[in-house]
Amino acid sequence: MHPPQSLRQAFQQDVVLGFEKLEDYVADDKYIGAIVGRNANRIANGVFTYHGKSIQLAINNGPNHLHGGIEGFNKKKFEVIQLTPSSIRLRYDSPDGEENYPGNLQFEFALRLEGSSVVLEYQGKCDQDTVFNPTHHSYFNLSGEPSIHQHELQIESSMFGQVDANGLTLYPPVKVDGAMDFRKGALLSERLDQPLETLRLARGLDHHYICEDSKVAFIRLSVYRHRMEVFTDAPGAHVYTANWLDGRVGKNGFVNGARSAICFETQFYPNHINVPVERKGWLNANETMVLHTRWNFVSQEETQC
Repeated sequence: MHPPQSLRQAFQQDVVLGFEKLEDYVADDKYIGAIVGRNANRIANGVFTYHGKSIQLAINNGPNHLHGGIEGFNKKKFEVIQLTPSSIRLRYDSPDGEENYPGNLQFEFALRLEGSSVVLEYQGKCDQDTVFNPTHHSYFNLSGEPSIHQHELQIESSMFGQVDANGLTLYPPVKVDGAMDFRKGALLSERLDQPLETLRLARGLDHHYICEDSKVAFIRLSVYRHRMEVFTDAPGAHVYTANWLDGRVGKNGFVNGARSAICFETQFYPNHINVPVERKGWLNANETMVLHTRWNFVSQEETQC
């Protein structure tokens, strides 16, 4: 699948971390470039209540369940059901009881190129009520430099979730303040090592921000002449500055090390199934849920036209 001319002109270099070989993606445990499901992020103690019964999921991240379990969607083989020069649609049928999630889930993921944008679509339908909170786990670096410290980050959000020592997002969310307030934009080099307990616990940003208006750019990432914008109809995004990457060599010899990139994991509130958030990643039986995220890429030359 080849990007359109407008996207090639805006970004001449690769802007996501990755590997040269398929087997490296299969072996990877950092979700580099992965589709994540059935549930993105953490579920406290791997437990939730389902129609009055307690469901125990795998514990695969400290005391918690993370990103769908031992073999989440990142480890599954998808079927290509549609392919055009500018789009692809994939399908994976997750059987009842897989990773102990209820119901036979029909999951489709589509990606298409629209001008200088990449549009992601997640679609789920299940024969039972079930948890449905997918995301995409691309790691972005717009400069090609070893770290993202020179990137400027702007997040249009007044609320975020703090984390505990095990990375679990706490409820309720709190108002952004100081180093956690990105509404006016800030260099990551000036924020990630601020003496703030929530940053220390996460080794940087590993926090969920609330999306307050799906019609405007929720997140902007800028460096030099490049800018990336994130739009989503999901209720938030987990912003992660690759604090736990282990320095493996990726494609083009780039070292996938700590703070070498940043993720924008659009999703429902972490541990949503156990806390009283208004919007939950809950799919009712025989209903269809569709979620969208758009990555818009802009170069300085385009903004001056």
